[in-house]
Amino acid sequence: MANLCTKIEIYLGRTPDFQNEVQVFFDNGKYSINLWNCKDKPEPKESDLCSDEEADYYDGMRFLREKRDDILDKTEWTVNNDNALTEDKKKEWIIYRKKLRDITTDLKTSEDVEKVTMPTEPEK
Repeated sequence: MANLCTKIEIYLGRTPDFQNEVQVFFDNGKYSINLWNCKDKPEPKESDLCSDEEADYYDGMRFLREKRDDILDKTEWTVNNDNALTEDKKKEWIIYRKKLRDITTDLKTSEDVEKVTMPTEPEK
């Protein structure tokens, strides 16, 4: 089952303060909303929340983007003019970073997201 917190984020269109605005409770294998102090929307009914598939997709894309962004940050040095890479190596890194940026393109389902493999990093 998808995370209730994710469903609440999608419902609100933002991440609430999960301490003061919304509290999710887990009891007997079931999640429920224990506290609702959001001023912008009323407490949702089950029918107001998205499907498990949509929440799983949303979470998967979020985690994939975080991983991709972390790799892009760590490879930022490759695009600086003062790096010691040869022109051929620079091109390899440019292609690699483009593949990373494009990694979320055409992903429509949580299954698509789960099947993603990161491109292979070029040698330095």
